[in-house]
Amino acid sequence: FDPVKVMLQGTPEDVRQAVLGCVAAGGATSFIMAGCEIPDGTPAENLLAQYNALCGYSYHHVPDTCEVPGTSNANWSTLL
Repeated sequence: FDPVKVMLQGTPEDVRQAVLGCVAAGGATSFIMAGCEIPDGTPAENLLAQYNALCGYSYHHVPDTCEVPGTSNANWSTLL
């Protein structure tokens, strides 16, 4: 798939599906990260969808919440 197109032009659900597909293909030792593939203008909702998909997926443990770096809660809407 085209990660730039998915992140820039896709919906949050497109992003979620792409992330889960990558994790399934890569297995427990895979990395999902932005690298240099997140173009300027990418909707914040798509970045949040990537983060949330990864927070909810773990081979070893699913956290009750994902803490947003630099905050005390997992509600990114306050940061958008």
